[in-house]
Amino acid sequence: MEDRTRRAVIKVGATGLVTGVAGCSGALPEDVTRRAVSGNESEPEPPEPAELSEAELDRAGALGEEVRAAVAVIRGESGEGGTAWFLDGGGLLTNSHVVDRSEEFEAWSIGGEKFEPELVGASEYLDNPYHDVAVLETEFSPSNRLSLGDSTSVETGQPLVQVGHPFGIGNWAVSIGRYVERGHGETLLTSVPSLSGNSGGPLLTLDGEVVGITTGGVPRERGGSTPPEPVEPTVHEEFTDYEWTTHDDTSVIERYVEEF
Repeated sequence: MEDRTRRAVIKVGATGLVTGVAGCSGALPEDVTRRAVSGNESEPEPPEPAELSEAELDRAGALGEEVRAAVAVIRGESGEGGTAWFLDGGGLLTNSHVVDRSEEFEAWSIGGEKFEPELVGASEYLDNPYHDVAVLETEFSPSNRLSLGDSTSVETGQPLVQVGHPFGIGNWAVSIGRYVERGHGETLLTSVPSLSGNSGGPLLTLDGEVVGITTGGVPRERGGSTPPEPVEPTVHEEFTDYEWTTHDDTSVIERYVEEF
């Protein structure tokens, strides 16, 4: 049987095939990742999330198939790309760093339809506090849209799902993890596995309500020792199993949707 640990990515294809892959989110500038972590670096590390049950994985797979119709691939002229999703009531949402340095965009639905959304507005990249939300508009009408839930109601250990386009995995991949804790300000930390390309994707409860938008990742080991101590002289091939994924919560999404 395939490995179905908490770090598994559920990739639901046309045949319903489910494959486990480890991953983490795309890198953000170091000062931004520090700001996403809880303010006190001496705090103990949060406990490792429990493994997911077969029932939770099955619900995530079913939800993912439904949600994918509301999710798009988006690329800007700068070469940046990521995930975008249609909000109930109008608007196409992604990260501000995905649309950074671009004025024209191409996007594709899961059905293969190509459309060219226009940027309405975006949070200032590298603002303090850092927010990462962009709002676009388009005449394209998807077959599904997503509704915002209440991110303050999410409980530690609660399973959460995202749909996006992690590089090296594929498009419209579904991933599941657990809510870890609230980071600095309006940031949620989860164990939902992500990679570059997941940026801008929706974070949902198993009931299908959006509670956040994926923005990046932060190291699980926060450091904070005085003086700093060197690590072992190991040559690392990857760090992907040592990051939490970060998400702006729904209050941030609502603020920028209303502002723009």
